Amino acid sequence: MGSNISVQLENVSLFRGNAVILNQVSLLFRASRTTVIVGPSGSGKSTLLKIAAGIILPDEGKAMVNGVDFREMNEAQNLEFRKSNGFIFQDAALIANKSIYQNLSLPLNVHFRRMKEEEIKRRISQLLARIGFVDNLDSRPDDLSAGECKMISFVRALVTDPSIIFMDNPTLSVDSRAADSMVEIITELKRMGKTILLVTHEAPLIAKLADDLVVMDEGRIIESGEFASVVKTTNKEVRTILAKVLNEAATYDGDILDLLEPGGIEKIFE
Repeated sequence: MGSNISVQLENVSLFRGNAVILNQVSLLFRASRTTVIVGPSGSGKSTLLKIAAGIILPDEGKAMVNGVDFREMNEAQNLEFRKSNGFIFQDAALIANKSIYQNLSLPLNVHFRRMKEEEIKRRISQLLARIGFVDNLDSRPDDLSAGECKMISFVRALVTDPSIIFMDNPTLSVDSRAADSMVEIITELKRMGKTILLVTHEAPLIAKLADDLVVMDEGRIIESGEFASVVKTTNKEVRTILAKVLNEAATYDGDILDLLEPGGIEKIFE
């Protein structure tokens, strides 16, 4: 599918019984850019990410990759998209009855059937070394902490060298040293021109990575656009949401917009 992968949502809605999870969402996630999605807990961020990745199909509207609706993809197109993307789940979503090594090698075995075992082991060990994971690869997910499972989910998503990566709170529950390594890798992916869709409430991560910013609340898009534009908004609702979300990650005085200026947050954390 190539490296220039864009995802578009057109009037997407999702319902669970009488509850509206997503309400008429229209967005373009531009290729080779990092889009950060923020909003209060329960605002629909994780669901939006899964719809953009084709994991969940919307009840109304269209979710498209390079203009092709997920519903209209043939088997070959769907397989090609799966091969080209990686997804880091908030809860790790590892396969409980498989070893850590089996979890990590599965995407390569499915999408790169001719890849030799030596190359599979090399890719896995290289990524694990970068994030500092040293546990036995024969262990099962139940043997690991939540943070360690998240590290494995991170490596599993990247082991195929995907063109587009979906990240749902990738550094959540991870110790600071591993989180720093993960941020370093994400920064490299951004520099390489990968398309990244990132859900996070980590203020330094937002300031460091966001090309585009999407602000959500109650299943709606309140505002979206280039990072520099969104953080300078005069929309009180957006300002309130940004202040509320980022207050979980940083203590600050003064204007939230000053904090969010590129480099502003990073100076606070130096």
